[in-house]
Amino acid sequence: MKVVFDTNFLISCLKFKIYFLEELEGNELFIIDKTEDELKKLIKGGKTQDKQRAAIILALIDKKNIKKLKSKKEETVDDALARLNNYVIATQDKELKTRIKGKKLIIRAKKKLEIR
Repeated sequence: MKVVFDTNFLISCLKFKIYFLEELEGNELFIIDKTEDELKKLIKGGKTQDKQRAAIILALIDKKNIKKLKSKKEETVDDALARLNNYVIATQDKELKTRIKGKKLIIRAKKKLEIR
């Protein structure tokens, strides 16, 4: 299974202490290139806890060799994720969930992952 992570999903996993990389071991894992940009912006100007979480996530992306998908220059992260029909999109964003036509990976009850 190919899974693409949204920024808020990654931050939420750390916030709720969900070991998403262990649960998704054996799958192909991706982020959109602009997701990395969002994480870097959080490090520069987010809340203290979000800065720390973003830094940890960036380190995990490098350490676990999570691949980066190129987005179109003019599109947002959400637009890029919404057009990826052959991937499972990991997000907590309510609006984005309605735009995704394929499978979604969500955090359920702040403690487990669920595919819908």
